[in-house]
Amino acid sequence: MSGNQRGNELEKRAKEWLETQGYKVHRAVRSFYLDPRTHQPRSRTNDLYNAFDLLAVHPERTPRLAQITTDESDRQHKRKIEGLFSFDPAGIMVEVWSWHRGKNFFRIYRWVVAADDKLSWLTVGDFKKGDGL
Repeated sequence: MSGNQRGNELEKRAKEWLETQGYKVHRAVRSFYLDPRTHQPRSRTNDLYNAFDLLAVHPERTPRLAQITTDESDRQHKRKIEGLFSFDPAGIMVEVWSWHRGKNFFRIYRWVVAADDKLSWLTVGDFKKGDGL
């Protein structure tokens, strides 16, 4: 399975779980084009803010922006988000969902204001396949 295929599957899994929680979810999808020089098919990401795969809104809960990734690259995505949100994104949850393939669960990290008024990553919890994923 290619990286793009794995990413698509994980994004769909996260989207479906959020929908079971009552969220309406927009998923950024890849767009395909023909490279004019090589005439080979290529793809480009259409991530929200060039960093997020999902936007989830709920009538009674805080909206969520989520980057879906694997545990091998979650640090890279966290750094990208830290550069984007060097301020408190009040009114929206900013998350990285990290898939741990061997153990079949998502670990969710949330970008929050810590007790010392600095932004940091808080581990929210682990969600396994049996939890509706």
